[in-house]
Amino acid sequence: MTIDELAASRQLVHATCIGFPTPCSEAWPQVPPPIAPAVLIIGPSGAGKSSLGLRLLALGGGLVADDQTQLSAFPNAETPTQIHATAPTSIAGLIEARGVGLLRVSPLPDARVCWVVELSLETDAPPMQRLPKKRLINIFGVDLPLLPLQNTSRAAAILQVLAAGAALVDPDIDSPPEMTEIEG
Repeated sequence: MTIDELAASRQLVHATCIGFPTPCSEAWPQVPPPIAPAVLIIGPSGAGKSSLGLRLLALGGGLVADDQTQLSAFPNAETPTQIHATAPTSIAGLIEARGVGLLRVSPLPDARVCWVVELSLETDAPPMQRLPKKRLINIFGVDLPLLPLQNTSRAAAILQVLAAGAALVDPDIDSPPEMTEIEG
């Protein structure tokens, strides 16, 4: 990889990143846990990126970065390129709690971005579709699921369920079973 290619595969973005740590096996405690899957939360200032990040921390997530996230592409011979997130050293472990100040937490040093949440300001938010089509965002040549969510406790719950292994279903590809109305 050349220096130009390396520079093109690293970018500082205005986003919050929360990882979902996987516990280290008790049988093999000396083996480091795999790199945590993470959600990258994007959106305009004031949309609630840090607020959603705090909700996810309260549910057991781990802070990777708040406000500024360093994204890097890691090609791998065995797996497709992965997008990793880290925090700039100057803000590692800090997250904004609006109206309270900065909170210092123990950060995750690195995480693999698996989902991107796009928050919008409530006044700009289009009505939520019940079963939206699958959307993707391309970062460094890697297609990642893009979830347009509003900052609610439902958004935090959805992300926790995804981190636990749930899969997104594309209604255009995976047809749901026929629903039968029951009259009573």
